[in-house]
Amino acid sequence: SGDPIVQGVALIQKFGGWLLLLAGALAVVFLVIGGIRYLVSAGNSAQTEGAKKTIMYALIGLIVIVISAFAVNLVISLFT
Repeated sequence: SGDPIVQGVALIQKFGGWLLLLAGALAVVFLVIGGIRYLVSAGNSAQTEGAKKTIMYALIGLIVIVISAFAVNLVISLFT
């Protein structure tokens, strides 16, 4: 009941939205974990550096997620 291409795009859009939501939630969880690790490092430089890396990678992940969401929406808007 409808164009199969439109149905396929809608399915991909729904699935992609859930994946982006899950990835964003995981990035925020890792950001919080990095913050907690930083707070409890108690001046231990190795633990502090590990926590800083966790925070940095979580922020990079969030940036990649936002850019990918924009790219996916752009491509979908071009084909609909």
